[in-house]
Amino acid sequence: MMRCYGMHGHADEALQMFSQFVESGLHPDGVVFLCLLSTCSHSGMVTKGLELFEEMGDYGVEKNEKHYACVVDLLGRAGLLDQAVKLIESMPMQAGKDVYGALLGACRIHNNIELAEEVAEKLFVLDPENAGRYILLASMYEDACRWEDAARVRKLLRDKNVKKPTGRSSIEMDCTYHTFGADDESHPYTDQIFNTLERLGRIIEDQTVMV
Repeated sequence: MMRCYGMHGHADEALQMFSQFVESGLHPDGVVFLCLLSTCSHSGMVTKGLELFEEMGDYGVEKNEKHYACVVDLLGRAGLLDQAVKLIESMPMQAGKDVYGALLGACRIHNNIELAEEVAEKLFVLDPENAGRYILLASMYEDACRWEDAARVRKLLRDKNVKKPTGRSSIEMDCTYHTFGADDESHPYTDQIFNTLERLGRIIEDQTVMV
């Protein structure tokens, strides 16, 4: 429930439920705190998010990289990039792709190319098959009219033969999930689906002509 509240922008309700959760004698675990930190991040509740991060130790919950990534995202979205960097430097474990990925996203939001370059270089080593990292940095260069740098990053992407994964969507029908992607013909009802789309296309064309 806390996760659902957070996903739909109801941060206050999620935090209230957490209070009730604790007051009832239940013990929060790392997953609960992950949900709360993510909620605070997407709601811009920096102070509360940092408080919860510090409270984890009070409940005997060990902080892992995903918790740190959430707090980096929390600080980054708020424009507190220097604090995010200091947090990463203070981590008791080696920062991985989740942490640096969150920082790179924040660099994009606040157009900090210098920091983005440093972070991207780390991600090219930690997460070399993730095309999104290269594309994000190249896009930042293009926005800054640094065409040679953008071309260099896109060439690096091609040379490494890294492919951007096809976007996919899922729907649930009769308790079964169906997943679709662009030009995807792997679904067992592909023929029926394309035939239906073709019929719908003709109907739309006919109605357009009538209008």
